[in-house]
Amino acid sequence: MIELHSHCLPQVDDGPAGVPEALQLLQQYEIQGVTDVFCTSHIETESLGSQQALTARLRQFKIRREQLQASAAADGLNIKLHSGSELILCPDLPQRLLETGRELAL
Repeated sequence: MIELHSHCLPQVDDGPAGVPEALQLLQQYEIQGVTDVFCTSHIETESLGSQQALTARLRQFKIRREQLQASAAADGLNIKLHSGSELILCPDLPQRLLETGRELAL
C-alpha cells in the first residue's frame, strides 16, 4: 500500500516534532501495510517567490527525508520514503511556478 500524502518529516511545517515521533508514525504505517510514503510537506507561496527560495525549501525537505529514511532503516522499518510536496493554493500559483523556472523535485 502507498501513502500519497504525509506530513511525516520531523520539524517541517505540521509534521512530527522530532525523529522519535516521526518513527512512531512510520511504524504505524508499516503496521497498516504501507510500504511507501510520499513526504508531502508544504511549499508556501513565499517559497515560490524566487528560484533560490524554492531550492532552499526543497533542499530542506530532501535532507530531512534522507535523515528519516536512515533512521527508519536503523530501526528496522521497511518503508521507502519518496519526495513530494503540497503546494499552498494562491490565485497566481501557475505564474509563480513558471517564474521559478524549476521542477518541484530534488
